[in-house]
Amino acid sequence: MIKKSMIGLCIAMACMTASIFSLSGCEPHEGSEDQLKADVDSFATYYFNWHFPKAVKYCTQESERWLRYAASNVNETDVELLRQKPEDASIEITDIDFGFKVNSQGQRTLFNIAYAQYAKFDVDYTHLMQFDKRNALALHAGIGVAYPYGNSTVLPFEKRYFSGGANSVRGWGVRELGPGKFKGTDGRIDFINQTGDVKLDLNAEYRTSLFWKFEGAAFIDAGNIWTLRNYEDQPGGQFKIDEFYKQIAVAYGLGLRLNFDYFILRLDMGMKAINPAYGTKEEHWAIIHPKLDRDFAFHFAVGLPF
Repeated sequence: MIKKSMIGLCIAMACMTASIFSLSGCEPHEGSEDQLKADVDSFATYYFNWHFPKAVKYCTQESERWLRYAASNVNETDVELLRQKPEDASIEITDIDFGFKVNSQGQRTLFNIAYAQYAKFDVDYTHLMQFDKRNALALHAGIGVAYPYGNSTVLPFEKRYFSGGANSVRGWGVRELGPGKFKGTDGRIDFINQTGDVKLDLNAEYRTSLFWKFEGAAFIDAGNIWTLRNYEDQPGGQFKIDEFYKQIAVAYGLGLRLNFDYFILRLDMGMKAINPAYGTKEEHWAIIHPKLDRDFAFHFAVGLPF
């Protein structure tokens, strides 16, 4: 089928080439512009529907040989196929092999490269309660879920969620929190494994104008990330409906902003309040047993967090 269709495509291309020569060899036209358009339409209709005898009358003897050459490439089978069409001629190519193959890991590939498959859903909502010109309360909620399937058992690294940092739970540095109660490798920050498939951010921030361009803020942040599957390298990180609420981290802190109208410089100082990745009771309830070198995080950023 594909071979026959390609032959038909080649014939159509030959016809289009011939039409250029045919039109360039047409006799000078005498009459109105409307009549000229009508003649061109007639020629195109006859030519591209292979009614060559009717198309010949619009061309000179010099261009007629190109028309006869195009006609010589058409056989009875092609004409019969054209007659079966409800409207004008068309070219249809089917059964094309795009080269989708399966590699040794059972993954589908495109151009011999395994591609990622996942579905991702994000909702982000911010509500600002303005008390007066100088004071406001900003409330924010962010939820994200991403599910790998097919070729993928895990999300591409750049598509995974992370928690902590200047725009998340500010008692932790970037990628220091989660997933779940996972503590990282040997208690250290693990940038690769401290990522997840589910993210929850809840924030409340009181904002006030101080003097000149300076503004102050007091905030409470809560949230974490989780994985949908139980990965060996991320123990305690899987999302479970009966446990996830126990693994929500909480932080509090103060902020100072320099507002130049067209951009804002922001300094936030956060402290851990509830740490889900705890080894002792004191670490878990950090708000009751604060320890500056363990619980403090400092952030510098441009723009508001939400």
